[in-house]
Amino acid sequence: MSRVIQAATLVLLICLCILGIAALGTFLYVRYGDAPSRVSEVERRMEPLESRPVWRTRHYVSHISTTDRPAGTNYYEECRLVYGTNSVQTFSCFLGKESGHIVTAWISDWTPRSEMAKFEKFSVSRHHDAGFDIVAKVSTNESVAMDFTLTFIIAE
Repeated sequence: MSRVIQAATLVLLICLCILGIAALGTFLYVRYGDAPSRVSEVERRMEPLESRPVWRTRHYVSHISTTDRPAGTNYYEECRLVYGTNSVQTFSCFLGKESGHIVTAWISDWTPRSEMAKFEKFSVSRHHDAGFDIVAKVSTNESVAMDFTLTFIIAE
């Protein structure tokens, strides 16, 4: 009788293993069987992103300082703030010959670090395709001498 129980147990274990393998195979087929359709769906969703313009970055290094010179005596890549005025001063600059147009710009670095605290407002904005404006408003009776870097994203 014990041989019959051993044989039945062995047959039961073999059947359970076959059922386990069949269940695992079914699970894997259901889980990953439609992978080609998922890949094609992702490719379809990526097409609009790939057809967008090429993006690149460009850095523009400049200097801003206060001076006693009259307005309009700025040098290339230098912004001169009129000392003693608390009004907003705007500087129109040009990146030069660029293929494409400026999408956005920001101030990415400045030295010395303490100089930024002297501004009530200091920002950059896109003016036209290759031009931009630097807007600065210095706190009252402050003198500024700062190098800064602007970072641009340009779309071709």
